[in-house]
Amino acid sequence: MDAEVTEPGLQPLASALQSLVLEFVDASALARAEESCKLLQLCCRSGELWRLLVLRLWGWIVQLTPPKQSWKQFAGRLSSPEFYRFCIVGGTPPGAGPDGQGLAYAFNPVHMSPREGWWSRLPLTASERNMPAIVRDVTGALVVMGGLDLVSARALRTCERFHVEDNKWLAFPSMRIERCCCSATTDARGRVFVVGGGEHMYRGSQAWDSIEMYEADLHDTTRWCCGAWRDGPSMLEARCALGVAYSQAADRIVAVGGYGGHGRYLDTAEWLCLSNGSSNMWESLPRMSCRRAGPNAAVGPDQRIYVIGGGPDGRAQYDTMEVLDPREPRWQVSRATLRVGRHYNAAAFGPDGRLYVAGAFRHEGQLDVVERYDPRLDSWEDLPSVGGPVQFSAGAFIW
Repeated sequence: MDAEVTEPGLQPLASALQSLVLEFVDASALARAEESCKLLQLCCRSGELWRLLVLRLWGWIVQLTPPKQSWKQFAGRLSSPEFYRFCIVGGTPPGAGPDGQGLAYAFNPVHMSPREGWWSRLPLTASERNMPAIVRDVTGALVVMGGLDLVSARALRTCERFHVEDNKWLAFPSMRIERCCCSATTDARGRVFVVGGGEHMYRGSQAWDSIEMYEADLHDTTRWCCGAWRDGPSMLEARCALGVAYSQAADRIVAVGGYGGHGRYLDTAEWLCLSNGSSNMWESLPRMSCRRAGPNAAVGPDQRIYVIGGGPDGRAQYDTMEVLDPREPRWQVSRATLRVGRHYNAAAFGPDGRLYVAGAFRHEGQLDVVERYDPRLDSWEDLPSVGGPVQFSAGAFIW
């Protein structure tokens, strides 16, 4: 119960009211009711009710509120499409020279209508980054990690960070090793994990089984960029161009598919438990229905892990998707197919509970096709195109 409600006679009523709010009310309705109900004002004063509401509605995608925001303000942003954007980062601008910078775009699904959405250019990243990893960190900023510089054909260990308030990319502590085609996620404690990758993204690349973890003092996020990467437990298999997601329900990182080196394309999956007292070792999951190199993995509002696209050999690409329920680990393959086949693309779930997908690499020709999946309807719909093909990219939401 909210600590602000201390009057003994009000506590049973306040407890019942909070239960009703958490069961049936959304953020907009709570904000309206709070204006006219004194008891709700008491319940909301400490922010605990707003925190519980956010975790009920969006706990599958966020667990911590960024600094300088109350839980009420946070709920307002998550429930308002004008405040969140799907960002895709990576690739090279047309005609870029040896010192080329990296592409970055943002899509704002205003009113959650594909006809009213629009794309805009974010500032260019300082370094060209093909096939980087990307996450939204505990402060609400984007962190992009690794990738490949096409001119030198070298993987990168450098990282950059973009915060909306700064509107520019700033340096972030470098990883311990170079990683191209890696993937990343954050956990409920605000830690950033970068997983796998390899020395480059061409056939014959050596793949890594290693992971790195970044954490800093969450009580002083002004010093969030002063931390350091450290090694985590190695995966069971080396994986380059893999999909990675964090399941809050299971408190586990899931790694799927990828290229295993030596001409091996993987249909395997594994996960790592992060809970205290766990073995700190990766464990095998059931195999997927097919080999998937260059897929994406993301957790949806139903707590299931969605694996999107990928391909069997680094050349062909799938238009299929499969889903894992961490509570009963088995793959479901009966979901609607994408409009086009994709691998090495960008994908992320938004606060609206829908999956956004953009970009792809295709040997037979690049496409500028953006689509969105609604898991409640099991259907895809087209979104406005970016304005030019985007390949070798990664995606995440900011708000």
